[in-house]
Amino acid sequence: MNEERYGGRSVLSTTSRCASCGYACLLVQMCSPQFCATYIVLLAQGDALAVFELHFRTSKECSRMSIDNTRLTQLLKPYGIEPSVELAEMIRCYISLLLSWNTKMALTTVCDPEEIVRVHFGESFFAKTALGIERGRLADIGTGAGFPGIPIRMASPNVSVLLVEINAKKSAFLHEVVRKLGLKSVEIMRFRMEEIKLSDFDFITARALGNYEKLLSWSHEKLKSSGKLGLLLGEEETRRLMGNTSWNWDAPIRIPSSKGKFVLAGHPK
Repeated sequence: MNEERYGGRSVLSTTSRCASCGYACLLVQMCSPQFCATYIVLLAQGDALAVFELHFRTSKECSRMSIDNTRLTQLLKPYGIEPSVELAEMIRCYISLLLSWNTKMALTTVCDPEEIVRVHFGESFFAKTALGIERGRLADIGTGAGFPGIPIRMASPNVSVLLVEINAKKSAFLHEVVRKLGLKSVEIMRFRMEEIKLSDFDFITARALGNYEKLLSWSHEKLKSSGKLGLLLGEEETRRLMGNTSWNWDAPIRIPSSKGKFVLAGHPK
């Protein structure tokens, strides 16, 4: 899917051709903190012939939707994880909190619960496996709504996690998630990355952070000699960062069910 933003709304779209009528069909999903809607648009020579609304849900309606364990397992299967009953319940609790808080502040532009499972939880769990995170100390920089740091901790009880988020409202949300989920060994710091004095991390992660030059420099000093930097990136950014010769880069791993998203792992030279 292609993603664009208009006035704080995320618009996802993809085009295919209908086998029955032969018209081009544009599937559009529009999300904002207040609602999530999906439409099918029939096109002829670039003009819209008809628009069909598949669903329209407010964020409150989305927050009341529940995904059972069977469906949750199906959604996460492409990402290489089969959630336990306990993990499934934690995911549902997290989604409920995310959508509830998202009506008051900008935490995510994805408000369909199944898409949240795929985009936020699936990609985070996949990064955990791709980076080999089973135990040790992890710092998640610019964690936002807690991804990938909190899902990694949810699935890895032997990992201690530092969540770094400068935004006060997002930091408050993170505290509430950690409290509600009953997670131990999770610390939240409302600082800029450069202000963090801790070091000797086994892993440092970041997702769609931007300004990666500062992150690479900071991570070089903060990782153990055997440590690993894990980045969730688009294809263009992945190619660009692999040109940085201060790091030994592993081959990037494509994230399943995504368009041009990769997990890139680096080791300081």
